[in-house]
Amino acid sequence: MVIYFENPDLNILGCLFSLYKDNLPAHAIIREQTELQIPVFKTNIPYRTQVYEAHLVKQPLAKFISASDIAVFYSQLTDEILDSIGDIIDKQKYINEEEVMNGN
Repeated sequence: MVIYFENPDLNILGCLFSLYKDNLPAHAIIREQTELQIPVFKTNIPYRTQVYEAHLVKQPLAKFISASDIAVFYSQLTDEILDSIGDIIDKQKYINEEEVMNGN
């Protein structure tokens, strides 16, 4: 509704699942149901105590524990976001080129 009425140019990149637990069937079911409705990022951010510990000592997660898998997950998410933004920019360029060619 927000896109339709308030901001028709809004692009939703995807839904992010954080505090995700692969071993909980409910999480997998919720993810599957969400994927039927809206775009979902491939990367899930799992629950890790290191996130809270880094926050407590006021350090970026990548610096606090760079060897942790959680830092890898956030890096993967960043790559997904950047790829999605690039796709949107490419699509907009194509639309603009079409409009120019059609004299609009």
